[in-house]
Amino acid sequence: MSSSRRSKVVALEEAVAMVETGMTLAIGGYWYHNQPAAFARALVRSGVGGLRLTGAPVGGYAHDLLIGAGVVNRLLTPHISFDELGLSPNLRRAAESGELSIGESEEACLIGGFRAAAQDLAALPVRSLSLTEVIEHSPLVRPSSGDLALREAIALAPDVAVIHVAYADQYGNGCHLGSPLADRLLARASRRVILTAERIAANDEIRADPRHTSVLGLWVDAVVEMPLGAHPCSCHGVYGEDRTSLESYIEAGEARRRGDPGPYQRYLSQVAALSPADYRQLAAGEAGRLASRGVPHDD
Repeated sequence: MSSSRRSKVVALEEAVAMVETGMTLAIGGYWYHNQPAAFARALVRSGVGGLRLTGAPVGGYAHDLLIGAGVVNRLLTPHISFDELGLSPNLRRAAESGELSIGESEEACLIGGFRAAAQDLAALPVRSLSLTEVIEHSPLVRPSSGDLALREAIALAPDVAVIHVAYADQYGNGCHLGSPLADRLLARASRRVILTAERIAANDEIRADPRHTSVLGLWVDAVVEMPLGAHPCSCHGVYGEDRTSLESYIEAGEARRRGDPGPYQRYLSQVAALSPADYRQLAAGEAGRLASRGVPHDD
């Protein structure tokens, strides 16, 4: 039976071409964990623009990078930061300058909207929305037709969701080895789903331990094998975050926010512009710093 199933493995460029100007893009992962960082850098290189960006209630590196590169013109995510490492410098700059349109929301708005889309509903009543003033300004909320005191989260169905997993098979069954947070919900709510995976595993391996299968292949349209695909973020169960790289990124973004665009432009031209193979070589470091921790890299 399995021999008749179609492989969904594609090249990175083919997957990137699925994201078109003006689409709503959902980025998986959160803060500096399990983010599809390599895919975000490829999007920057592709020249796509005008994206409406959303994702988990807590965004991070990939969100900030896409905003900083000018790929995004509309944001629907209540929080983006690097957790204890600092705030999101490009989001702050874009919000303060007014160049980025931000749709007010909070976690219940966003998750309620994804749940509505996953269930093929126009909206979903969320009782906790009545407890926040955000609902007066959010484009994701409306009064319930049956009870005006109750608010509904309007269905939010991203055109494309991009999710990074520890491993996946060729049919799109993806596995997290840590917290998937909202990734499973994003996959169910989105019209198309792209997985980037540290490695492509045999279907027999997936079937042997189905507990880790957090994203079902029936939701997935494309799979890209991408070792070190979350770096500088962590990929749970495979490698931890690269704090040195993250702190350097934040510093470059903060310099730009304070009026010195040089460091961030160098990041875009010298780091984000690298091919995945060249990026892996850069990230591994002269002494194989990451490789010594079990991270795959090019020789």
